Amino acid sequence: MDWLIFLGTMLVLALIVAAVARIVASRIVAGGKTQDFATVLAAILLSFGVMLLAAQQALAVQWLFHKVGIDPATALAGKFVILAFVGGFVPIAAYVLTFLAVVRKGKK
Repeated sequence: MDWLIFLGTMLVLALIVAAVARIVASRIVAGGKTQDFATVLAAILLSFGVMLLAAQQALAVQWLFHKVGIDPATALAGKFVILAFVGGFVPIAAYVLTFLAVVRKGKK
């Protein structure tokens, strides 16, 4: 059950982040070479938001573990801290890869 909560949270967060990256990248590609200040500022702020959201993933998983009655110290074979740290990179990777894929597709 603890693995399901952890992987499910990571997957849902990665999908949300990928959707945001797709929107931001399509706006940047649509702007062409002339970018207005608001678009660039929005892209930067959303990127920072993704970093903050990824950092909060461990807290969300820990909260879900408490709600279900699982001890975070023994969850995930006792590797909760390490896996939560590594799992925080999944939303960041989803954002970057989706962003780059949409920009590359839009420039062709």
